[in-house]
Amino acid sequence: IAAPTEGGGGCELKRIKMPQLGMRQLDSAGKACKVDIALPVCKGYCKTSEEGTHRFPHSRHNSSVCAPKVEKMERIKLTNCEEGFDSAYAWIEIPMV
Repeated sequence: IAAPTEGGGGCELKRIKMPQLGMRQLDSAGKACKVDIALPVCKGYCKTSEEGTHRFPHSRHNSSVCAPKVEKMERIKLTNCEEGFDSAYAWIEIPMV
């Protein structure tokens, strides 16, 4: 996760359960499998900067955005599957929090 800004603000990656936005996966036959989980979202902001190299004159841009740094992924098993679903597709990966 990016570093907090000066003045106490900051950003964090946290999980939030969003109704009707569960994860869904289709196998090669079009059968569905899903799971209702809390999804990782970015909350807050942090100071970032960028130096442009494609414009003249040379410019510098500063902005405050939340930019998560993902170091590990978590593998989640999809549990609500249609009959005959190919279990090889019954997984998703999401950023760890």
